[in-house]
Amino acid sequence: MVANAIILQNTIDLSQAIQAVRDQGFPVTTELLAGLSPYLTSKIKRYGDYILDMLTQPLPFEEIIAWVHLTFAEAARVFEDSSI
Repeated sequence: MVANAIILQNTIDLSQAIQAVRDQGFPVTTELLAGLSPYLTSKIKRYGDYILDMLTQPLPFEEIIAWVHLTFAEAARVFEDSSI
């Protein structure tokens, strides 16, 4: 169940990030999307210890979305400036 929940959240996060990039006018092709996967395991301990911090309040959703927009805008600028 934990893996399914992570895949669902990753799918939501990827969808929002892709839409943010599109909203800023950058083309998102099927070739670019082909390299994405909601099943990312490099930083996940599927059977490890999960510690919940119940004292720290999460950021409001609006701030997270604003951060995603800024992060992708900066990444796009770096990509445009590179010689790739």
